[in-house]
Amino acid sequence: MQEDLFRYFCETTAGFVFSTRQEDIPAYITGTPHEREVKALFTEVRGMAVKKSLQLPENFCAGCDRDDWIQLAMIAMFGCCEKYDRKRPFDNYVRFMVSRKMADHYRSLMRKNPPVDQEILYIYNELKKNSSDQAALEALAEDTGKSVEQLRDIVVAGVGARTFTSELTTHDALGKSVEIQANSLTPEQEAARQEMRKILELCLAQLPERAQMLFRQHELEEVSFQNLFAMTIFSKSFATFKRWYKNEIYDPVRDCVLNQAE
Repeated sequence: MQEDLFRYFCETTAGFVFSTRQEDIPAYITGTPHEREVKALFTEVRGMAVKKSLQLPENFCAGCDRDDWIQLAMIAMFGCCEKYDRKRPFDNYVRFMVSRKMADHYRSLMRKNPPVDQEILYIYNELKKNSSDQAALEALAEDTGKSVEQLRDIVVAGVGARTFTSELTTHDALGKSVEIQANSLTPEQEAARQEMRKILELCLAQLPERAQMLFRQHELEEVSFQNLFAMTIFSKSFATFKRWYKNEIYDPVRDCVLNQAE
């Protein structure tokens, strides 16, 4: 946080009403009561921007990376100072205006550079974490300009094509392992694929719901460990998170699948 910007914001918002109670602000945020309110708001707005940046597929980041999202959010927050009508808590007003500004920019990026099916599937899975399937499809339809029916077809086809295809491999003329495409499976391979899917679902059902979600995101939806760690409330280090994932999620599922498949 730049000290001069922080001081300017503190001076500009002096006398503004904040909804955040002092006891709800983390103890590590120090200063006068108003400085603590401002620091907490800066931190929250930055978090909103980082979270929004993680919702975009990686190839979109060239046009708007994490720092761009943070800058956009900060500019919107400073703009709120001039339009604040003092009839409501200032921090609530900032949250509303910043989230709306980022949603508008997100939608603009989507429509200027329409996502392909795989990117749509990724975004759909991000939206579905905090909403129902239908709500995720409707939000995606608004962002991309596609109909809900078109998106539902993409989602259904995408999930079916991707699930377990990474486990189905053959070898080329040089002996190199290559992935078998779902649409080139023989009837025997398709039957084996479906059987493995049933086994995996049975094994996943033995895990807590949060663990099931993390497994699906990393193993089936190809969410990287970095993004998974950033989206998950985990108090320890990234290395500890990876060890925990392996010991508590991946290994139990792997062992269960192997035992069931014997």
